[in-house]
Amino acid sequence: MHLPNPYKQHPKVSEKAWISETAVIIGNVNIEDDVFVGPMQSSGQTSPDRP
Repeated sequence: MHLPNPYKQHPKVSEKAWISETAVIIGNVNIEDDVFVGPMQSSGQTSPDRP
């Protein structure tokens, strides 16, 4: 599941990455080539980037 954070930032996921259908990716996150996100894992950023 790919969800935006409160700042409407969406994850960017490579088509070459494997994300489990039970994983949750939230916000301003980049998942690059050849990355594995397994079942029941989560990754997210809920606040905007800071300089």
